[in-house]
Amino acid sequence: MNGNYILGGGISGLIYAYYNRDFTVISPDIGGKLNHKFFENIFYLHATDETEEFLKDVDIKSVKKTQLIKYSKGNEILHDISKQDKIDFIRKKLNDYSYDPKDLNLSTSDYYISVFEIDYRELMEKLRDKLSYIEDSVIKITDSEIITETTRYRYNKIVSTISSKIFWKIYESSKSVELKSESITFVLADRLPDYLSKMKFDLCYFIDRDTKITRISKRRRDQSDSYLYEFSGDVPIDECVKYLPEKTNVLEHYVDRAGLIFTDKNNIPPQNVLFVGRFATWNHSDKQQDIIRSAKVDFEIQNIWNIQKRFTANFVDFNNLTDDSIRQKMTKEYFVALIPEIAEAINEINYKQHKANRPVNREHLVEELIDTFKYYMNILLMWDVTPQEFIRVYKEKSDRVSREFNKSSVK
Repeated sequence: MNGNYILGGGISGLIYAYYNRDFTVISPDIGGKLNHKFFENIFYLHATDETEEFLKDVDIKSVKKTQLIKYSKGNEILHDISKQDKIDFIRKKLNDYSYDPKDLNLSTSDYYISVFEIDYRELMEKLRDKLSYIEDSVIKITDSEIITETTRYRYNKIVSTISSKIFWKIYESSKSVELKSESITFVLADRLPDYLSKMKFDLCYFIDRDTKITRISKRRRDQSDSYLYEFSGDVPIDECVKYLPEKTNVLEHYVDRAGLIFTDKNNIPPQNVLFVGRFATWNHSDKQQDIIRSAKVDFEIQNIWNIQKRFTANFVDFNNLTDDSIRQKMTKEYFVALIPEIAEAINEINYKQHKANRPVNREHLVEELIDTFKYYMNILLMWDVTPQEFIRVYKEKSDRVSREFNKSSVK
């Protein structure tokens, strides 16, 4: 083995392994949460260019669908969602009515989500076929080794798709990372509330406090015999039943102990480790297309990004960069700090015409150029620019500049 490993056999780990065949998956099982069939109700492949290309690569047939979203309040469907409604729902979802949300985005800014419907069993089977896989459980990670229940492996690179809460517990480090989460209780049932039974929808969010239900998911409109109810917190089955329609049969009850995460942008992996997937990055906004992007970007580029972010986190609390006025102030400060770094790089070359040339110390020049780049990277980090976005925009800008140049060069 070449020392490259993926921790976790869920969909995030399998997607990364598909595009990076030099990595070996370590997991006690393949499939993760999708082994619970009812999770298909809440697992969506958003209809993006990345996911479309991924499905073509894996040779999975898909149908583009529109997932209709409804918002319920007081047993009525809202036609407009106010700012206060959004705040109330986020507080209810997080089970914290004192929480002051900065990001008021819900699942979407509109009343629908475009998704690809696929056969998830077929997808899992095709991804399994391409795997290099070790069936084992990781119990400890050092800065050089992965220790499992049966043996140990020296590693060069790790892609962790497991929960960061678990990762930091088994990682040998003095670093103390506290990540906040809340349980989600899922109930698969055979009935809808009467006022929803005749209505077309795929997702319905419940804003008011009068019901503990936060969401009902109907994965496909032709699946009228089962519906997935969600409750924030660890809610016993007998408590859930109180909020279900009369004569409802509960088909399954499941509690995901850390199903809801509070985004923490200071959750930065150690060197030679990448976090991939929502529960690894601890970022609630990460979606499958973000995993695909990560899988297609060179490991070392992303590692360099994290090295800089780890160092900058000594001075900057990335969780507090929520206001553009703060970002602008810090951007100005970093640009001012960048000026003397550029001057130091210029001093390494013969830029003064009235002085005799001296040999250029290339090693010193490269070091000074790296210093300037590190300050520049900090500015990118201030504005949440990821390696994936950097590469995408760089290519788009380069293509545009080339087209404009070629157009102006035509005689």
